[in-house]
Amino acid sequence: MGNETFAAWRSEVARELRTLAMLHAAELDAEAVAGLIEADYPAESVLPIDNDDSRAAVALMRDAVSGLRDADAPAFDELAADYAAIYLTGALHVSPNESAWLDEDHLERQQPMFQVRDWYERFGLAAANWRCRSEDNLALELSFVARLLELDDEQAATHETARFMDQHLLRWLGDFAGNVAARCATRFYGTLAIYTLHQVTALRTVLGEIGGIPETILPAEKKAPPANPASAQAVPLRYYPGLAPTW
Repeated sequence: MGNETFAAWRSEVARELRTLAMLHAAELDAEAVAGLIEADYPAESVLPIDNDDSRAAVALMRDAVSGLRDADAPAFDELAADYAAIYLTGALHVSPNESAWLDEDHLERQQPMFQVRDWYERFGLAAANWRCRSEDNLALELSFVARLLELDDEQAATHETARFMDQHLLRWLGDFAGNVAARCATRFYGTLAIYTLHQVTALRTVLGEIGGIPETILPAEKKAPPANPASAQAVPLRYYPGLAPTW
């Protein structure tokens, strides 16, 4: 890719990551569903990987969105309950926070959160309210990857994004996605988890090919899912990174 083409590609991938972050940050409502359907989301993958897995991931996500076209009040109630069980109450034991997966005792707001906070501070960023949504939350980490991709320095964008994904996001996203898909009650959230994993993994593959950056993903302390992850608190969309003034 030329410099201008690569910059445009990074911008498109960052936009997709922010869309995914928003879907993980707040439960679906009728307005959000209408927007996804109107956009035929995901219209196509911007990641240049043309294989059966890539095409299947896009098709499955599009089908899950299309399946909400005629969603009624009970369907939205089911989505809301499933969202709460995954992201808010800990009912499914699939915390959306990195610490719960990487900490030896599966505790929230442990060393991984502070390590992610250090990453944010290095780039002049901060979570709007870490007590409501900790820095190692999936939505925030996806948003941060988007910001790293948009760094003006092309080499820094490539290398810093790959390093953060190896040291943090990719160490736990697979466990989170697999457990959500196995335990959740709705097709949409199960598909969203797997599609997110696919997009993030595909992005790391492309960055490795473009920048010649070998994967150095650190192992988790324990691979078992958290026994009883602490509950998170609901956060209004105005606190979402990219929309809040502090981010």
